[in-house]
Amino acid sequence: IRMDDWGLRFPTLVDDVASVVQLLLDAKDDLRGQSKTKTKTKTRHSCFHVSSPESCTKYKLVQLMGEIMNVDASHVQADSEPPVGAVRPKNTQLDCSGTWEALGIQPYEFVPLRKGMANALEYFKGAMAIS
Repeated sequence: IRMDDWGLRFPTLVDDVASVVQLLLDAKDDLRGQSKTKTKTKTRHSCFHVSSPESCTKYKLVQLMGEIMNVDASHVQADSEPPVGAVRPKNTQLDCSGTWEALGIQPYEFVPLRKGMANALEYFKGAMAIS
């Protein structure tokens, strides 16, 4: 099996996304400014991005999952060529600077990829031990 080892992805733990959404909700009154008509309020930023700054490729993610689950993934081979089909960017990182600026914080402290993946796979690790 060949797996994409070209494109950079930025896996983000849903717990981190939820925490940042909560920060945005808590700050919602501070994020609103008066529009020209003064009858509606609008947010200074229309789109808030939340994405871990830690990158990996799909291939490296499969290798990490194999390590965490203690499953041999040596049959998966790295494919360093861009995928065929629709053109995709090599780096899919979102620009979260507007989110941090709106919240008045330095970038949020995300859970490291290895720890987040281990947490996400914990249920499956237990299920594998039972079977």
